[in-house]
Amino acid sequence: MRCGCTLAFDGDMFLWAVKCGCVLASDGDMFVWAVKCGCHHYIHLNWSDHPLSGSAFSDYATGGFHDITKIILSGRGLKEATVREEAEFFIDGSQAGRGEPQVQLTGVRAEVNVITSPLGGGKYRCTYIPVIPGAYLLHITWNGRQVKGAPFKVNVIGAFYPNKVAVSGEGLKGGLLGRDLDIRIDTRKAGPGELTAFCSGPNKVAYCDLEDNRDGTFRLLVKAQEPGRHVLQVKYGGEHVLGSPFVFRVSAQPDASKVRVSGPGVEHGILATFQSRFIVETRGAGAGQLMVRIRGPKGAFQVEMYRDSQKDSPFQVHIVDTR
Repeated sequence: MRCGCTLAFDGDMFLWAVKCGCVLASDGDMFVWAVKCGCHHYIHLNWSDHPLSGSAFSDYATGGFHDITKIILSGRGLKEATVREEAEFFIDGSQAGRGEPQVQLTGVRAEVNVITSPLGGGKYRCTYIPVIPGAYLLHITWNGRQVKGAPFKVNVIGAFYPNKVAVSGEGLKGGLLGRDLDIRIDTRKAGPGELTAFCSGPNKVAYCDLEDNRDGTFRLLVKAQEPGRHVLQVKYGGEHVLGSPFVFRVSAQPDASKVRVSGPGVEHGILATFQSRFIVETRGAGAGQLMVRIRGPKGAFQVEMYRDSQKDSPFQVHIVDTR
């Protein structure tokens, strides 16, 4: 394509023909030819009606474009940061045309310096280190134009220490199905942060009710939905607190009807030949304490009870005649 825009100089005079919106500007001894179309251009230079050597000059101008809607922003630093820790985010202007970003982070109490590092190809990495917690506004422009979504609200939180969160309570030892496990959490020495709790059983998730006492301490009530091994995760600022995850067992409610007793010791017999041993099987009966009592002459009998070290083994009971 040929434009037909022709610029002619004749001594101290210049003439030009404008057919496609191109603009000529003069600054004493310098002329600036502002091209507004992408095509061939011809420049004719004359001095006292005589063409200069090499005139006319041919050039081709490529059309540029800028589309800031194609700028892609990513990174945690666009939304939040932690005091005295480096935050970062990325600006991808590779599809937005030529240009460069301008970034500014301002707050009520302070302005934070943002370092913009080019990665090549229209991409940039931006970093900053805030020193004062609070709410800030992140301004991002491309070639002087504000990108979509800007200014962004950035929340800067103070430093937090999950290892200083204290978790205690009988609930950490486990309990019975149907009863809440009561756990206490103290975050007063851990700095600002978000406290979360999650508990899972063998197949189901337990209900966790976290009550804020408004003084830096919390009460956690865990209600299991099934018996078995449970894992409790307590996190502060997204990180595990000291001791987390906690592991405990939840047992089914005791059901005496499921206790099975067998052996010669629970049958009638003659004292001289009586076999006093019997077995008590408690598997499936839930958590509870086994007690054996014999009614008869006072001090006549003594009960000896033991079980193997193997898990879930039955109780062995032996009745001893002390007369």
